[in-house]
Amino acid sequence: DEELEKLTCWDKEIKNPCGLSRLGVLKECQSKGIAKKLLTYVEKDALNRGYDGICFIVGKTNFSAVGLYNRMNYICCGETKDDFLNIDWLCYEKKLK
Repeated sequence: DEELEKLTCWDKEIKNPCGLSRLGVLKECQSKGIAKKLLTYVEKDALNRGYDGICFIVGKTNFSAVGLYNRMNYICCGETKDDFLNIDWLCYEKKLK
């Protein structure tokens, strides 16, 4: 995504990041560990495909998602704003091993 690539907050040691977008769990299925399992699978799959990290943005007020990313050792490396949608975003990333 060109817009994400323009952000200067990303870790320069991650040379080939996998960018995630529109990852979610239906409201009625939340709080059952599905998002953690999904993200764990995505991490393994990205690593198998040759990516060395994952990066994405998440709405600043999406507290349940932010909590999950923090618990799964993602790093909040910056913030950005979408002036068109008037949304504040947090930038998250994780090095894959």
